[in-house]
Amino acid sequence: MYTDLLVDWIDERTDGWAACINYMDAHLPYEPKAQFDEWDDGTARKLQNESDDQVWSFNSGKSPVWQMCGFESLYDGAIAQIDHEIGRLADTLKARNEWNDTLLIVTADHGEGFGEPSEIRPDAIITGHGAGIHELQLHVPLLVKFPGQRTGVTHDEPVSLTDTPDVVRAAVNGDWKTNEYVTDGPVLASSHGLEEPMEERASQFVDDLWLYNGDYRALYTGCGDHVKKEITWRNEYDSIVDVYNAQMNRVFR
Repeated sequence: MYTDLLVDWIDERTDGWAACINYMDAHLPYEPKAQFDEWDDGTARKLQNESDDQVWSFNSGKSPVWQMCGFESLYDGAIAQIDHEIGRLADTLKARNEWNDTLLIVTADHGEGFGEPSEIRPDAIITGHGAGIHELQLHVPLLVKFPGQRTGVTHDEPVSLTDTPDVVRAAVNGDWKTNEYVTDGPVLASSHGLEEPMEERASQFVDDLWLYNGDYRALYTGCGDHVKKEITWRNEYDSIVDVYNAQMNRVFR
């Protein structure tokens, strides 16, 4: 596992170190180990193994969306597997007496869709993370443990991962306040659609890729239960979304 590889690498360091570990367990295909595969009775894994393409066959209508919804049970098992590995890493740092001196940031580069209706693209669904700017794709976990931190704080404002350099500087300088990720003013997110390799793959299933390409932009304002997300796509379609959490939102067009 990646955790063991990282610990072995740390053992070879003779001074301070910094590392990024990218757990891939929650990427397709979803294959959690038996001890974490608690939500699938074998049906979803069988369907996944038999699927021609676990994203584009559903966008094309070749495969029924209910099958992709079933894959979420495997995805949940993969997330549980990652949680376990992060816990193992934390326990290892504590056993080595390095926990109090370590800045630990846990986040994700994207979420996943399993057939939910798009917030903005007409009659489209959210499959995976390759196309779209849906809340399921953008609203990811962010946990930060600063060196020497003893108590936790929860922030409910939208944040930007582009502020990571400020977080690292605050940790190194010892003047962190826990709100380094909270950005003054609105938070902007964007996506430019499909890159060439994905276009080639998608074209094997979907004749017209208009729904999956084009520039997406989202502007977040507010905090707590009053976060507003304003979306534009292709400069033609506009939506305003009230965001309550990663699973709950209300769309106005």
